[in-house]
Amino acid sequence: MRAPEGARYEWYVEQTADDEGELFGVCTTLWWPPYEQVGAHGSCGSQVPPETAYGRRRPEEVMAKPFGFLDAEVPATEHFMLSGYARPQVARVRLVWEGGRQEALVELFRVTPEEADRMGAAEPFGYWVGFVPRSARHAVFDVVAYGEGGAEIGRYEYRSDVTN
Repeated sequence: MRAPEGARYEWYVEQTADDEGELFGVCTTLWWPPYEQVGAHGSCGSQVPPETAYGRRRPEEVMAKPFGFLDAEVPATEHFMLSGYARPQVARVRLVWEGGRQEALVELFRVTPEEADRMGAAEPFGYWVGFVPRSARHAVFDVVAYGEGGAEIGRYEYRSDVTN
């Protein structure tokens, strides 16, 4: 995949094991192979998606939600990045602000049942990455999820805490 400026990035999932080879968790990482100085970011835990990927209150009602914070990945991209998880029925994710007048570029990786099985996930899911202009760093974002037919199936409000 590529950032708006053209820099290549990759998202990968790796099962983790102890010294005896016993699997005990999974890590997801977003990294920039052409930029050694840009740190990778992600998370590790007992499962993918993480238990709190869809929130703590009524997670069954959340279709797509950020997992983490707006990240700055300079020099790979001048944009802030916001990423998260989506339910398997989500076909597209939009990241909008200012009442939908502004929109970020969003890439959605849909994990198939076969890929989910290889990752140790209980079911298929999606992982999305949005590229937000720096001018929107303090915006209130709506993460809008759409189903296969193009209809909106969920909306989640996210407030950025970025202060830099």
